[in-house]
Amino acid sequence: MSDTNGEYKEGSDLILGLYLNNAFVALGHSTDCKIANKATTASRKTKEVSDGKWEEKYVKTLGVTITSNGFVYKGDSLGLPELTDLWTSAAPVTARYAYRGEEATVYREGLFVITELDDEGKAGEDETYSVTLENSGAVVKKTVAAPSGGSTSGGSTSGGSTSGSNTSGSNTSGSSTSGGSTSGGSGSGSSSSDDGGGALKPKS
Repeated sequence: MSDTNGEYKEGSDLILGLYLNNAFVALGHSTDCKIANKATTASRKTKEVSDGKWEEKYVKTLGVTITSNGFVYKGDSLGLPELTDLWTSAAPVTARYAYRGEEATVYREGLFVITELDDEGKAGEDETYSVTLENSGAVVKKTVAAPSGGSTSGGSTSGGSTSGSNTSGSNTSGSSTSGGSTSGGSGSGSSSSDDGGGALKPKS
């Protein structure tokens, strides 16, 4: 966890996951994760530069490369066998990375291609894997508002009482009152669900 003063981040809290079967799943038994943000630049040299030795730099493209290592563990939802299938498909995958506990609220996400996948097995040691992903398009930061809960202003909403609450069979003169439908019956103010598909939870 983070330092109590909020000054340091624990490396194990950086979570990487992929979108599989309509859900986000964290890499199984991952030991480390590195996110390399790169910018490709070019230079301009103009007559306005006084001594002609300085060049102006500008950014041409941005790129993100993610590398992660882990142990091969039978039973992981996202381990070496699944990564191998994704690599074989040669299709981009949706990757998301965030801090633990913020996977569904504040994260960065984009399409990536698996450019390298290594499997290493040494005598007397645990088998390990290493995967490298490179972005295919924009990697964007997303912030999703936390659910506000089921409460609504005033405790009642449109649709909380229905016209069917007073039926022709039960609504008789004197038995039906203006308070027959109460406020707060059922709220249409239930919070919208996260568009990201839920929090990432490491499979161990």
